[in-house]
Amino acid sequence: MTTTEDDYAVGTGPATVISVSMPKGTATALRNHVGKRGISAFVTELVEDELRAAVIDEVVASHVREHGPFPQDVIDHVDADFDFDQTGDRTESHDRRAS
Repeated sequence: MTTTEDDYAVGTGPATVISVSMPKGTATALRNHVGKRGISAFVTELVEDELRAAVIDEVVASHVREHGPFPQDVIDHVDADFDFDQTGDRTESHDRRAS
């Protein structure tokens, strides 16, 4: 059996080289932020997060199309479980990874 690109889920499979163009100032800031050798890991994590968020967005949109809007108590529960501070970071009290 031959493996194709479509056989890999987000975050799986061997590494592959791609080319990304961005403004020079952005590239410089990126290198300064993560170091030259950290760019691939940094960009990979951001892209994977974005792709997973897109899947979640589509699942939610599909649910709303089929069943209508979520009840306010469900929205409030989710907001409480995934509490974010003003910077967009999870607050420590709600971050299950925090100890």
